[in-house]
Amino acid sequence: MHKTFSRAANRRLIVVWVAGVCTLTLAGSGRGLPSLVVGATVGVLAGFAQEAALKSSPQAFATTTTAFEVRRAMVASRAGRLSIWMTRVCATGLLFFVWRAWQAHEFELMLVHWLGGFFAFMLVRDLIAFRGLRAIELLAGQPSSEAG
Repeated sequence: MHKTFSRAANRRLIVVWVAGVCTLTLAGSGRGLPSLVVGATVGVLAGFAQEAALKSSPQAFATTTTAFEVRRAMVASRAGRLSIWMTRVCATGLLFFVWRAWQAHEFELMLVHWLGGFFAFMLVRDLIAFRGLRAIELLAGQPSSEAG
């Protein structure tokens, strides 16, 4: 099983996303909120798609050991392809906020908008998709806590 399918690893990533969102929100004095909302909204869609992909073929994901194999398992399902596509849409769509900050000569907000929105996307996506990891851990014979 690839390390990204461990719920413990995902818990650590979620902490990183929360820290990133909080830091960038504070750094932008809340002015990056629109990009956070957009990122989180797209993250909801991508999260449900990713969860569906994980639940549709947990055996395929449980046997992966490399990032390339994970990607191959993701694109094997329509939901997985949609989740990957939503990641690209979010990253590209957030450039609108970067462009608006650049136009307003608010250069310090450019990074706040793009990273803050993307961290919000990753946070929400991973929180929703988290439920799909249990079956993969069980198939791979990894320890699984009942609380997660």
